Amino acid sequence: MRKLTSPLLLILVFFALSSCDHLRDYLEEPKPHEPGTKEFATGLATPLGIDLDKYQRLWVAEAGTGMNDGQVSVVLPNGQVHTVLEGFVSVSDPQGLPSGLNHLLYDNGTLWILNGVSGRLYKADVSNFMPGDAPMQASELEYQEIRPFILNLGYHESNAYKMAMGPGGELYIVDAGANAIIRRDSQTSELSIFTEFAPITNPTNVGPPQIDPVPTGIVFDKDRFLVTTLTGFPFLEGLATIYEVDLDGNQSVYQDGLTTLVDIEIPANKRPLVLQFAEFGPTGWIPGTGQIIQATETQTTMQHSGLTTAADMELVGPRVAYVSNLAEGKIIRVTF
Repeated sequence: MRKLTSPLLLILVFFALSSCDHLRDYLEEPKPHEPGTKEFATGLATPLGIDLDKYQRLWVAEAGTGMNDGQVSVVLPNGQVHTVLEGFVSVSDPQGLPSGLNHLLYDNGTLWILNGVSGRLYKADVSNFMPGDAPMQASELEYQEIRPFILNLGYHESNAYKMAMGPGGELYIVDAGANAIIRRDSQTSELSIFTEFAPITNPTNVGPPQIDPVPTGIVFDKDRFLVTTLTGFPFLEGLATIYEVDLDGNQSVYQDGLTTLVDIEIPANKRPLVLQFAEFGPTGWIPGTGQIIQATETQTTMQHSGLTTAADMELVGPRVAYVSNLAEGKIIRVTF
């Protein structure tokens, strides 16, 4: 009988230990730590969505440079970056910024990937991917059209932005253009509108009289979803909201008075953490104004500040998170 080769054995042991360490992060009491940030991965092309798997590998959706070069990469626990999928649509928006891939979701060897520009939900089998493998091509992936479904219902815009896995393995997709959540049936792949968010009255004389809520982050928690909003131009301070949505699509306000929210995560203590993208000033987004905020039904508490163009967050411990930085093309590790 052939023995298992040493390199493969080491890899298996490493992944097993990594998984155990990851579990202990959540079960043990937080240890003394030094708050701060540290670069985890660099050289990325507009990294937006990130998702962590059980091996502590971080999957990253990169919008690219606007030259049809969107891609998905995986970052190993040591910070090494490997391209997994390439060739996604990537264009420059009216402001000259890259736009394409938004978020992704890792589910037991399958990647679900949203491209807001092409309006598609992609499905990729990455269960056998190993670092060093040649990248797979986006053109070879299975996909489902999201934008035609939305536009055919009479909505004016569609931007499939983020998703969460709900009961029965159904996907719930936040559409930041339609200001709605789409439900995808796990058995038939049929799409339907789960809930939609009403416009907000603009309390100022700057910008339009009605402001889009722009739903962004979504997380499933037992029998409800929590959903964050960015709010549209003029991106007013204190106008973003966390909504609680039950399984029938009924909405209620969980917490309000927040600013430009782009993500929400629920740690082991069940006190939601939300990510503030940035404050908006006279000349645009203000660097260093992103925050991680603990938001319960009764209060909000800032946990970490000083982030720049913070687009997504993944928890790796009770008080440790990876955060993607769009402008600087990197992922940072934040301890708070």
